[in-house]
Amino acid sequence: MLASLVDSTMDAGASLLNLFAVRWSLMPADQKHRFGHGKARALAALGQSTFIAGSAGFLGLQAVERLLNLRPLGDLGVGLAVIAVAVVALALLTFQRHVIRKTGSPAIRADALHYATDLATNLATLTALILSWVGWPGFDALFGLGIGA
Repeated sequence: MLASLVDSTMDAGASLLNLFAVRWSLMPADQKHRFGHGKARALAALGQSTFIAGSAGFLGLQAVERLLNLRPLGDLGVGLAVIAVAVVALALLTFQRHVIRKTGSPAIRADALHYATDLATNLATLTALILSWVGWPGFDALFGLGIGA
């Protein structure tokens, strides 16, 4: 669940960064930017990569801590409902892949990687919650390590 929370929080900031970067990159050349503003997209992709690497590191540390201190997950019903709804990221990912094919934007490509990670996180969390519910605790930490990697 922590992986999903971290990723969802990062989504808002990363998407906002992309919105501003793509809008900036579409501005025509001017006196200070003779070749245009296209590099803003590459900088947004770098920002996305930093977000992803930071959340992966945090997730990895938390997963190791959970592996060292196994404990049962609580309130599985609520977790299952929240994660099941969060899987709608698949629709956004499909749309982004369409936009990438049309534009080739590195910022949108980085954002799509972010949402692919979000989808993988949610599916792994859903699977881990189900496994914990049937009596196999600890898979959330193992899946967390996999997603972080």
